[in-house]
Amino acid sequence: DALCDFLQSKEGCVAHINEVNNDRFLRQVMAAQLPKPVSAVNKAWLKVHESLFTLLRTQDNEMYVALTKAVEEQKAARKLKAAKEDLHKQPAYRQVIQDAGGDEPLVYEYPVKARGDSIETFKASPSSAAPQWQETFKGALEQVMQRCLSAQELLAAVPLFAPAMGAKRPREQQECLVMFLEAWPNIFRVEKRGTGAERTYTISAR
Repeated sequence: DALCDFLQSKEGCVAHINEVNNDRFLRQVMAAQLPKPVSAVNKAWLKVHESLFTLLRTQDNEMYVALTKAVEEQKAARKLKAAKEDLHKQPAYRQVIQDAGGDEPLVYEYPVKARGDSIETFKASPSSAAPQWQETFKGALEQVMQRCLSAQELLAAVPLFAPAMGAKRPREQQECLVMFLEAWPNIFRVEKRGTGAERTYTISAR
């Protein structure tokens, strides 16, 4: 108990083994141990009490004594930190789920930079946010006489859509918009022209 209290008073619950053995109070406690006094805290003694104490060595072979519980907690904290860093390095994925007319929907996934917000999944169901976007896009198209806009123009008319989806680059924003609208062919018509970087999209309301 005395050694535990001593280590708990130290930063990180760790102290050099010489500091432990030279502490006057600890030496008095060790000398009073039964059935026989403890001359010093050493590798053999720590091995017997490894459930409470851990022997640490530096690259210079300096020895330190630490509380085993504190060592385990620090290891767990490092693992958690590493796991969080790995998670932030992995790409987040947004999903657009398109009704394929069968039992299983088609799921389109595309990576975006990881953000702090949650990943929205748009589904063709009243409980999701999709119907709200449907009405917003439909309303934007109905405001123009020809009821038709390019993908770029429609994104400009509904500026909150791209940020909500986490899409930043213009091409990524347009592809995201097209995948979303193609999920409802009975409401929107998407016309594609050209290929590759030259491809353009024209959206109209049915």
